[in-house]
Amino acid sequence: MLCFFGALLTASAQEKFIRRYTTVSKSYDTIQKPLNITIVFNENETTDIVVYGLKKEKRFYKIGEVERGKTEGGYEYQYVAYIDSEDGEKVFFQIFDTACRIFIGSEYVEYQQ
Repeated sequence: MLCFFGALLTASAQEKFIRRYTTVSKSYDTIQKPLNITIVFNENETTDIVVYGLKKEKRFYKIGEVERGKTEGGYEYQYVAYIDSEDGEKVFFQIFDTACRIFIGSEYVEYQQ
């Protein structure tokens, strides 16, 4: 699955990919809360990421190259820099097979399936 993600997050691949997440937690609070959001990767044949299901839609523009890594527990992920289209803030997406973390400053929000 991560090989599939790798193709999707590169500038040359523009195929849309959709993930639905049902829980959320934050770096400073390990309690998972129910949530229904959809994240669309490569929306409208771009490398944009759009998050639906929050108070309002959030759009992010890709500005970095895809970096691959593995956690100490052996989970593979991809890590990519984006810009928040609303406020211009630089954020980082860490994408796993069943989860997605969005790093904003020193904190992160984690969405899980």
